[in-house]
Amino acid sequence: MWPFLIVHWFTSLFFQTFYHHRYASHQMFSLTPRTERVIHVLAFLAQSPSFL
Repeated sequence: MWPFLIVHWFTSLFFQTFYHHRYASHQMFSLTPRTERVIHVLAFLAQSPSFL
């Protein structure tokens, strides 16, 4: 159980910093529309209880 929780925490932390903060807030890099949609869905799956 603990490994799952640790992996889930780091995954949600990654999407919070990489996608929501650096991409959506500051537009530090660009993504293709398909890549943006894939990362958006993965972020939702990783952070569903606290997504946006």
